[in-house]
Amino acid sequence: MLSIIICSRLHILPPEFIKNIEKTIGIEHEIIHVDNSTNKYTIFEAYKIGLSMSKYTFQCFMHDDLIFHTNNWGRKVVDYFEENENWGIIACAGCKILRKTHNLWSIPEYNAFNIIQTDLKHGNKQKVWQNINKPEKVIAVDGMWICSRKEVFKTVEFDTTSYTRAFHFYDLDFSMQVFQAGFDVVIVPDILIEHLSMGSFEKEWLTNNKIFFRKWKKLLPIKLIDVNNKKMQKLEWKAFITMLRYIKEYKAYYLLFDLIITTLSVQFGFFFRKK
Repeated sequence: MLSIIICSRLHILPPEFIKNIEKTIGIEHEIIHVDNSTNKYTIFEAYKIGLSMSKYTFQCFMHDDLIFHTNNWGRKVVDYFEENENWGIIACAGCKILRKTHNLWSIPEYNAFNIIQTDLKHGNKQKVWQNINKPEKVIAVDGMWICSRKEVFKTVEFDTTSYTRAFHFYDLDFSMQVFQAGFDVVIVPDILIEHLSMGSFEKEWLTNNKIFFRKWKKLLPIKLIDVNNKKMQKLEWKAFITMLRYIKEYKAYYLLFDLIITTLSVQFGFFFRKK
């Protein structure tokens, strides 16, 4: 019933990881491991390969550093999709606004989260992020765990043409494609997953950031909630400041031109709307 697709830099998936899935999923399933230990594929390519190998109606694309804390979570995923024909994505972390200025997808006051975040790298610090008690529609989702259905892939695909580097922005690009195809992108409150990583920001992240925002600039910003121009202007300005810090940290100064041009157009747009 559920195809689990995992792209991993590990040649063999950890036995405890597989055991946790088997113990908690609660339904018939298959695990498709796309071995990327030699960095042969981008995440877009790997997921496309995994999808072509899947045999079930529903798919779950996930990282290899998750712990499931909810029993029968697979049954919940399938039930959600069968009861909500327009749902195209189910995830556990997302945001209801996607800004035009290059930046992170996450905006704390507009996030919909139901996750446990554990930072093994810096001492196993654990934080539970749960701020929803019912399914919440969003625009962008975190790629740690994304479920979808084969019907979606009749009109949507992982973009292996625009993105030619590594592991970043497949989740945002996929979210935008699904949303633009008319499906709902939804965060659910009753499947709790622990992520054993805080993610990473690096030059490859910054490069794919630029590609994503260039690709979708005509449709951004997108928001599912009512936010006035003054608040949106502040959100866009915060995005600009944050990106400047990343560019400085990674010495990715080649991205400055795009960022400045985008920010100027956004801020002038707010100025003229006020008039």
